[in-house]
Amino acid sequence: MVSLTATPDPDSLPPDIDVRLQAATGAKINTVTISRIKGGVETVLRRQPATGTDGTVSLDVEAPYEADVTYHATGTLTPPSVSSKWAGTARASNSLLLLDGTTIATNRIPAATPVHGDPWSSRWSSADTIVDPGILHNVPSIDGKRWQAGLMYPSNPDDTAPAAQSGFSPLIEGAGDYVLVWQQRHTGPTASNVKVSIGYTADSKTWTMKFPTATETFDGANWVWRMVPFTVSSAGRIAFYLETQAETPFVDGDAFDFNDFGLYTAAEYAAMKASGVFFFDGTRIVKVADTSFDVKSTAVTLSTNSGWLIHPANPAKSMAVPSRYVTSLESVVRPSSAVRHDVMRSRYPVFTIPGQRRSRQFTLKLRTQTSDDESLLAALTADQIPILINFRPSDRIPVDPIYAQILDVQEDPFAQMAYPSGGPGAWRVWQLACVEVDSPAVVQDLVGWTYTDLRNTERSYADLLTHYASYADVQANTPRS
Repeated sequence: MVSLTATPDPDSLPPDIDVRLQAATGAKINTVTISRIKGGVETVLRRQPATGTDGTVSLDVEAPYEADVTYHATGTLTPPSVSSKWAGTARASNSLLLLDGTTIATNRIPAATPVHGDPWSSRWSSADTIVDPGILHNVPSIDGKRWQAGLMYPSNPDDTAPAAQSGFSPLIEGAGDYVLVWQQRHTGPTASNVKVSIGYTADSKTWTMKFPTATETFDGANWVWRMVPFTVSSAGRIAFYLETQAETPFVDGDAFDFNDFGLYTAAEYAAMKASGVFFFDGTRIVKVADTSFDVKSTAVTLSTNSGWLIHPANPAKSMAVPSRYVTSLESVVRPSSAVRHDVMRSRYPVFTIPGQRRSRQFTLKLRTQTSDDESLLAALTADQIPILINFRPSDRIPVDPIYAQILDVQEDPFAQMAYPSGGPGAWRVWQLACVEVDSPAVVQDLVGWTYTDLRNTERSYADLLTHYASYADVQANTPRS
C-alpha cells in the first residue's frame, strides 16, 4: 500500500538522502513520522514531510557519511476513492473494482455473498440458514464425532467432488497466482482452524485439487477476514470448499457464519490492499476509512567528496570542510562534574558527585583560503545554534558525527586582512572551541527563504554560482539581475 525509498544525493549542498514516501494514486497521507536507523538506533528526522497528498519527500541532511542507514515510516492515510459495478447481470456475473474509471480488480465469484442453495451448500451441517444480508449460518452436526464443518461453492449434491455449474463456477483467464478471500465468524467454545481445498478444471471433468497451507488472517477478532494464496497452471473453472476443523469434537453452541467471498489475481489483491478494500461486488464495497502503515526502506550509503559542518536549522548555511582544511582536533577534555569541598584541619578534600562526567570539550582548528570560505564560516557560527560535525571515516579525523556548541571563535593571523594568491600565508587559521551537546531542539527553515526553496530552484553548485553573486545574496534571496 505504501512504499518508502531512500536515494543518496551526494551532489546536493549539503549532501543529503532524499526519502520518498509513496502511497497509491489518489490516497491521502494524513500523518507520518520518518526516522533514520543506524546501528540499531532510531532517530526521528528533524524535517518531517508534508501531508495531504499521496506522495511526499523528506531531505535528510544529517545522515552520517560512508555508513549504511535505513529509514522507517509510520502513519495513517485515507485510501483512494474507488467504485464497483457488475460486469453483466447482477449476482450472475463478475464484479469490477474501479479507480478513476479504470478497472484495478475483478471478483470472479458471481454470487459473492452467500445465498442458501445453489450455488452454495453447507457440508457436515445439521442446520444452515441465510441471515440478512446474506450470511450463511452453519451449525455442525453434533454426534460426538464431528470435527468438521464448512461449505462448498458451487454446491454439489452428491458431496464427492466440486461441481462446475455454468455461470457460477468462477472462470479464470490463465495460469498464475491467485488468492481466495472470505469473511468468517465462529461462535462457540470449541477451538478450531481452517483448511481450504481448491479445485480447478479446464474441461469441467478432470479436476486438479490444491490444498494451500499459507493463510493470512486480518481485521478484527469477531468477524475475521482470511486470505489463501494458490497457483494454477492453466485457464479453467474454479471450485472450492472450506473445511473448519476442530481440535476437539464440536459441542452444542458451536456455529460458523460465512460471508463475502472474493477470487482475484495476486496482483489485483495487492491493488485492492493499496486502496484499503477488503471485499467488493457490483453492489457494495467493504473498506476502511483510514488505514495505518509501517514501512522501511532498503539500506543506502551516502558517499561524499568531503566532510561537512551542518547547520541543523538552516542547511543552506552549511560548509564543506575537506580534510586539508582541518589543521587539528586537539585538547580533547572530558571535564569532571564532581564538586570539591575543602575540609578544615584535613589535608584531604571531599567531593560530591552531582551526575555523570561532562561531555567532550575540544578545539577544532580549521583554515580558510578565500574570503568566501571565511564568509561561510562566519554565517555558520553567527546565530550560535549547535552544528553537526560530520566528517567521513575516510578522512581519518578521530571524531564520529557529533553536535557541538561553538563557543569562542579565534582567528589567526588577524593582522593580515587580504588572502595572498599563494605561498605560506595563503591560509587563515581558525580555532573553534567546541562542547559536545545533544541534538538541538530546532526545526529547519526558520526563515522565510528556506533551504527547501533553494533546493527546488538550484540543483547544482554551478547553478548557484551562476544565479547569485555572493553568499549574502543567497541568504537574502537576491539573484543576479
